[in-house]
Amino acid sequence: MMPDWLTWLLIGTAIGFVLENGGLANPRKLTGVFLLRDFTVPQVMPTAILAAMGGMVVLSLLGFDTAKAFTPDTMYVGQAVGGLVFGVGFYLGGYCPGTSMVALGSGRLDALPFMAGMIGGWYAWDPIRRWGPVKPLLAKAPEARDTFPELLGVDPRILAAAFVLGGGAVIVWLYRRSVREGVTA
Repeated sequence: MMPDWLTWLLIGTAIGFVLENGGLANPRKLTGVFLLRDFTVPQVMPTAILAAMGGMVVLSLLGFDTAKAFTPDTMYVGQAVGGLVFGVGFYLGGYCPGTSMVALGSGRLDALPFMAGMIGGWYAWDPIRRWGPVKPLLAKAPEARDTFPELLGVDPRILAAAFVLGGGAVIVWLYRRSVREGVTA
């Protein structure tokens, strides 16, 4: 059996390879989404998410215990604030943490500030999360459900199949639109 660190290294390398080949290590391509000029990201990233979702369903049907997959608590305020900060940084710089690592690995030195910010954020997070005014933002919402299937009262496999089919249709539509209109895809 392979050691965990080697498994994660291989998975990370494969993800980086796909992101680089999909053009997602290029900040111009990433900010092109916000300018409605390039629809690569809305095609590549949901494809990866839907493939992973479909894979989880298949593993579940094969008898694997997929309930052990990490599901973060729902924290409405904290997740909204975090999403806003992430989105503004992504828009202004053209990188998210994953794409900045891929870009740096590809030799793009403009990704260095984002990597430094990510590493600094890791070290700054522990004292910030313990700070009194921040604690309520990180509290689990008492009425929240951990997953969409729990929230909707639906079998997770049915919901995943609906997402895969619906999301796949949207991805195909985006691709056809980008080809028809000559937009980069």
